[in-house]
Amino acid sequence: MRLAPEGHNTRKCLTAASGGRVFQAGGEDHAFVDIAFSHDGEASVEGALHCDSTWQCPVCGPRIWQRQREVVLGELRRMSKTHFVVMVLGTIPHHSRQPLEETQERLLGVLSKVLADIRRKTRKDHDEGSVSYIRALEHTHGRAGWHPHIHGLLLVPRAWYDEDVTPDAIAAEWRLRWCTTWTAKAALDGLAVDARAIGADLAADPDAAAEYVAKAELDTAASEIALGQDTKRAGEQSRTPFEILGDIARRDAAGQRFAPENNRDIRLWREYALATHKVRRISGSQDLDLAWRKKREKTEDSEAEERAPLPVFAHLASRGLGYLVRGGHLATVFDAAEAVPVDRRYRTLVEAGEAVGLRRELWRPGPAAHPTDYPTCDWAAAVDHAESLACAYDREGDAEWLWRQVRAAVFCQAGRRVR
Repeated sequence: MRLAPEGHNTRKCLTAASGGRVFQAGGEDHAFVDIAFSHDGEASVEGALHCDSTWQCPVCGPRIWQRQREVVLGELRRMSKTHFVVMVLGTIPHHSRQPLEETQERLLGVLSKVLADIRRKTRKDHDEGSVSYIRALEHTHGRAGWHPHIHGLLLVPRAWYDEDVTPDAIAAEWRLRWCTTWTAKAALDGLAVDARAIGADLAADPDAAAEYVAKAELDTAASEIALGQDTKRAGEQSRTPFEILGDIARRDAAGQRFAPENNRDIRLWREYALATHKVRRISGSQDLDLAWRKKREKTEDSEAEERAPLPVFAHLASRGLGYLVRGGHLATVFDAAEAVPVDRRYRTLVEAGEAVGLRRELWRPGPAAHPTDYPTCDWAAAVDHAESLACAYDREGDAEWLWRQVRAAVFCQAGRRVR
């Protein structure tokens, strides 16, 4: 049983080339990626395929969530001068046999009604301004089944309050408003919400608010598992989806792939993958500037860097990239090439690749490489070699293979760029 449902391309992430560029060798066309170096001598992969899955991929998820956090933080810093930021929590009752998709749909339905009611009533009470919002959808699984829940931010205009109103009074007002509205709208759907399971409070600062809705939990889990550390559980009897995946990976590595608890966790992961497909993990009201792109102040240096592409020292066949990523060897090869002078970068890439089992026939010198003679190679044998290595990693199991990519994800987040 595959972990990724049909139509999901998570397995191809960071192991295939995009853009359709090829070079010929051995009478065949081979898709390739570029290995480029910045002016500071930092290596990066250019032209690699990304699945861009925020829910399932340990490579793309942390990258996208970090970018979203930067956008949310920038918007909160701008809005906090004129608005109070109220952190809210929303959930609904659920049971162990209830499908995630059903629970999630009902939760988002209640949220939509609550936000519409709050915005409508505040517009009626105040002539100027309105409540803006940002919401994030999160999941855990425990004895009571899947537990989707909402972490949200309400941006309330400061102009609605006199200067002598204390933050505690504002927090108490919005706690009462949020809990009352949430329980009432949930009751319309036949859901009896325990008021102790929801709440609201003022955010201490924009950073705390951004962390609340755009937590880097996926980044943390990926980093800890990649480094062989224990991940912190969401609760005593509950697990996050990536903790479930981590348990599957550990059983695969221990030869317990067909254990009953492993089959159960695989079914849970597939249910999670299907339920979250095409669902937004984080969104906000239309009046906020939440374009999900990295916002940065442009300087003359950064504009010049955007105009001038990075020098490409090598082309690597996509089969070779897949082998380096799946085996966790990408950092080893890059570190070796970054430690040598410019005129030895290409040769070092090739030799470092050979040291970890990658045949040199899968490399081609790039435009920036210094001319170096290499012996002619049997390309067919090299391709067969790479494919056999890739198949060997595939046989380890989907989860173990996926978590091998975490090392590449952590490596790329530590200042590397893979585009």
